[in-house]
Amino acid sequence: NKIIIEALEGDYPAVAHYLGSDDFAQLVERYAEAQPSRSYTFNRFGGKFPEFIRDAKWLRRRALLTDLARLERAVTEVFDAPESPAWPTEAIEKMPQDSWPAAVLQPIAAFRVLSFAYPVNPYLQSVKVENHDHPELPRRASFVAVYRKDYEVWRLDLGRPAYEFLSALAKGRPFGKAVAEAARGLQGDAGEQIFRWLRNWVAEGMFQSVA
Repeated sequence: NKIIIEALEGDYPAVAHYLGSDDFAQLVERYAEAQPSRSYTFNRFGGKFPEFIRDAKWLRRRALLTDLARLERAVTEVFDAPESPAWPTEAIEKMPQDSWPAAVLQPIAAFRVLSFAYPVNPYLQSVKVENHDHPELPRRASFVAVYRKDYEVWRLDLGRPAYEFLSALAKGRPFGKAVAEAARGLQGDAGEQIFRWLRNWVAEGMFQSVA
C-alpha cells in the first residue's frame, strides 16, 4: 500500500497536499480497490484517478479535487508525450496572407489545453515551491495550457477568450473561422490581440505544423 500511495502522490502532489496524508491514503486505497493495477509498473496506474475522484460522492470538495487531478494528469501526459518538432516562429511571417483563412494548425503531441471550475494552477504551483503560501480556491473559472518546451513541462494561465481561440485551433478549426469567433468576444483591435497570442504560442513551441 505504501508503494501505491507514494506512486500516486508523485503524480498528484496537489491532491495529496490538499487532502492531507491520511485522507489521501484512504482515497488511494479505495482507488486501488476499484482500479487494481494490471501492469508490472505504476506508470499508468493513476490514469483514471480524476474520474474516480469525480464519481466519489463521499469525498469532500470533489469538484475542486477533480480539477486539481485533471491538471496534474495533463502534466504527466505532457511529460510522457512523444517529441514533436516545433513550428518555427519566423514561419508566421512567411505565410502568404491568402493562406491564413483556411490554415489548420497542428499542436505538438506534448500539449493540452484545459478549462476548470476552480483556479487550480496557482495552487499546484504553490505545492511545487517550498515554503510558499497556498492560495484560496474559490469557485472561479480558469483556463490553462500545458506544454513541453526544452524538455520541461510548462503551464500557462489563459483568459477565457484566449482559451477559446487556442482550443479551437488545437481542435483543427480553420484559422479564419477561429479568428472570427474569437474577435466577437474582444474589444479594441481584435486582430492585433489575436496575432499577438499566436506569435507567443508559436514562440513557445505549441504547434508543430500548419496545413
